[in-house]
Amino acid sequence: MGELQPSSLLGIDGTRKKLTGIDPQRILRVLDEHISELEILSCLPPALEHIDRLAIDLGAELRSHLIVYRGLIQRAGIDRLSDRTESQATDIMQAIIRAFHINPSAMSTLKSKFYKDQSPSFNEYIKKLREFRLELFDRLVTSRQEEVTRDQSLKVLEERRESLNSDLVTLTKQVQQVVYKRDSELGKKNGHLKYLKAEKDTLEKIHQEELQQCTHETKKQKEQTEGNHMQRKQKLTEQESTMTKKLKNNLVTNRQSEAVLRERKDRIEQEVENWIQRYDSDLGEKQDRIDDLTEQLGQRTTDLEELDEKLFLLEKEYIVVVEERQKEREKKEEKDRVLKLQTVAVIKLQYHWRRYRKLHPKRPKSKKGKGKGKKSTKK
Repeated sequence: MGELQPSSLLGIDGTRKKLTGIDPQRILRVLDEHISELEILSCLPPALEHIDRLAIDLGAELRSHLIVYRGLIQRAGIDRLSDRTESQATDIMQAIIRAFHINPSAMSTLKSKFYKDQSPSFNEYIKKLREFRLELFDRLVTSRQEEVTRDQSLKVLEERRESLNSDLVTLTKQVQQVVYKRDSELGKKNGHLKYLKAEKDTLEKIHQEELQQCTHETKKQKEQTEGNHMQRKQKLTEQESTMTKKLKNNLVTNRQSEAVLRERKDRIEQEVENWIQRYDSDLGEKQDRIDDLTEQLGQRTTDLEELDEKLFLLEKEYIVVVEERQKEREKKEEKDRVLKLQTVAVIKLQYHWRRYRKLHPKRPKSKKGKGKGKKSTKK
């Protein structure tokens, strides 16, 4: 699988560029003007309601235009506006827009003071237009070659993600096998250590019981000998000599037995120490192997998360582009349908008008009427 080059990632990152064509610049300029006019329209209701309170912020020119426009609106609430009045309202509205452009601080003041009074749906519509403007700009600065490069990069990223998923599954199985093997070896070594410790405790207990038994017998025999010391002094002296010899023999025997037991104890302790060192060495090697595999797993997981995030952003951009194209196609179909309906309506209107003229011909007029008709014809 090929590595991603920086040039191929350019289409994915969406690097901002400047518009070089005149037509794209005109499109964005028209859209910006439309957004600005909508913002001005959203500020008109609070401005018309509080003209006197905002006299300083609005300025004399803008205030005068708003007063005239408010008068036209109030007149429209009573009677229907004539064509001339509608033309005046249009001119005044254009003058208001120019005045807001000249005095941007008035727009900022109205937004800060009356933001809550503005229509949420209107603000949402302006927000959507701004988002559409950004998407349109991205679309205009993206060439056909960049789209092809982006599609190729997406394909490479998808292949790399599948490969990383496969490697992740393999590494996970390896880690599970190593951990299971390590736990089995640890269980066996722990069982052997417990057996050696139990044997050591048993030998120490036997040695302690023999020492206690010998001491107890010697003490008992000495007490019996001292009890009849006055009456059986000579006999006890001989017995004492005999017992002393016996005691010496027992001490020699016990010392030999103690030496044998001590040697066995040292040998067992040395064997236990060797097992512990071997266990520590094996455990260190297994732990190093587990650390290496864990580090590789973390790196692969990080790469997979980055690729998933980039793929999610690209899918989101693709969905937005498809939706915009669908909206444009629907608008074009709607426009064609309206044009068709208008054409049919004009044809029907012409047909009925001709039929009406045919059924109701003009009556002959008087000489005076004819003269006026000729005069109007010359005009």
